[in-house]
Amino acid sequence: MVAAVTGFPTGSGEIPRVGAGLAPRPYLILYSLPGVGRSGPPFGDAAADAVWSYQLTAVGDREDQARALLDRAMGAVLERTGDDWVNALVVPGANITARVSTGDGGGDAEGGILTAAETFALHVTPS
Repeated sequence: MVAAVTGFPTGSGEIPRVGAGLAPRPYLILYSLPGVGRSGPPFGDAAADAVWSYQLTAVGDREDQARALLDRAMGAVLERTGDDWVNALVVPGANITARVSTGDGGGDAEGGILTAAETFALHVTPS
């Protein structure tokens, strides 16, 4: 959903690929944060609610580029109109009851590559 809304390549835990190679900057990486902000009983309990935590990291050539892309991506996840989210996020067999920004993940500059990161949580209940 993030890639479709922002128009930028998005990888799941790694640099996204475009064709046979790595995506050029700017791009996004979505990381699952196991054990961070996760709550609820074990996954074996089919009737249990859970909280899943994620980090979105934008990677760019300039700080303003990375921050602008991250703001756009977080808006894709969190933006609402009234009681509904602007962008659907489908989890088979579950309903997302809340999407919450959980903090600024910071940023970094190394070797001319700049990153900006933010974390969020999905509150999920079985459907």
